[in-house]
Amino acid sequence: EPFSDTGCWNQLVGKQLHAGGIAVLSMIMQDIVMRHTKTQMFEGSAILTLPPRTQSVRMLEMSAAEKTLYNELEAKAKERFAAIPVHAHARETLKLMSLLLPLRQLCSDGTAVEKKTTEDDDANDRKSFPRKELLKKLAAAGVTGAEHIKEILASLDGSDESQCTVCMDVVDSPVCTPCGHVFCSECITMTIASSGGSSAGGPCPICRTLVSESNLMQLQLESAPNAPEDLTREKALAGIGRGHKVLELLRDLRAMQRNNPKEKAVVFTSFAKTHKAIVDCLSSRKIGVVELRGSMTQAARAKALKRFLEDDKITVFALSLRSGACGLTLTAASRCYLMEPCTNEGTELQAMNRIHRMGQSKRVKIITFVSKGTIEERLLQLRQERKDKAKASDTQHGKAAASDTGAVPVGRQERGRGQVRPTRTFSLATHFLIQV
Repeated sequence: EPFSDTGCWNQLVGKQLHAGGIAVLSMIMQDIVMRHTKTQMFEGSAILTLPPRTQSVRMLEMSAAEKTLYNELEAKAKERFAAIPVHAHARETLKLMSLLLPLRQLCSDGTAVEKKTTEDDDANDRKSFPRKELLKKLAAAGVTGAEHIKEILASLDGSDESQCTVCMDVVDSPVCTPCGHVFCSECITMTIASSGGSSAGGPCPICRTLVSESNLMQLQLESAPNAPEDLTREKALAGIGRGHKVLELLRDLRAMQRNNPKEKAVVFTSFAKTHKAIVDCLSSRKIGVVELRGSMTQAARAKALKRFLEDDKITVFALSLRSGACGLTLTAASRCYLMEPCTNEGTELQAMNRIHRMGQSKRVKIITFVSKGTIEERLLQLRQERKDKAKASDTQHGKAAASDTGAVPVGRQERGRGQVRPTRTFSLATHFLIQV
């Protein structure tokens, strides 16, 4: 009490989150949450003893072809950004994030920039319907409302940005449920699988209607003549070949196999096309690799995991951050590669902890690939800025708790003297990423 009341919570914390409320939230969490850390001590002894881990960021230069295409995409992003009024930034978060998506994809892998196709590479067996047939399917399922249906179609064809309520990011490879909700293909299939398997189905994350993977729908995009800029981009992509990060990963894994043929590694990426490029590259080089994607059934996941843990010939496990960052124990591996920094650092930490956890007996090495002079480098700067502010907030309230004056009234906490500077909203963070 009183924070268990929704109205009180929204007034004192929720609405104030970007204007000092983060400090109040930090104070509340310290009182109600028990957190166990890997360095925690009990009666003078460490609760958990793990081998050391080294964590590094490897700055990589893009190829000339990749850099040329990156500069072109960045210029277009800045142009579109400049067209959005400053007063609209707060309500245009998804549009702003969508400006960054092609840049992030290109940094991850030179060929990963999305282009509209009629098929979803991550689920070749997914039902893809023409626009008219999809409308009939939605109507038969009871989805009504012209405006709502218009929004669904805009999300599916990519003409409007929508947010996936599972990963809280811009929808990637959008699919629609019969109840009329749009999610990332991988996010919804992973959610269904974790609820008992794709055949049994699971509840829709929004309305709890039972859905199965077999009745997810994808919009079959109509073929249209390529615009001049599309032809330019396709020509640039054709000249890139293997991405600079995939080649760097290949060099590292070959060196690992020469030094210790039994050593294993896990590789995480946020993008389906980068994931595919990794698996294709390693398979063609006869490097034993298995993969885990959100569209895989529970049985297929279990089989891939078992092969990685038990088969000495399988030395690499390629995983999607959405489906592989949580809930797995991969202590058979001693190396972790992150193909790109994630906007949510917590997801990265979860991924790293798949191998650095109880049961690990080997020294762990974690490497994050970052494209030099790009949005990825700026993202790391922004994350560090956020961590510094959060640390300053914790320090401030630690001092306040130790003082003789007692607690400051919660309603005035964010207006007190010496307050922490307000954190940027996500929209302003996007502004920072594009403009610097």
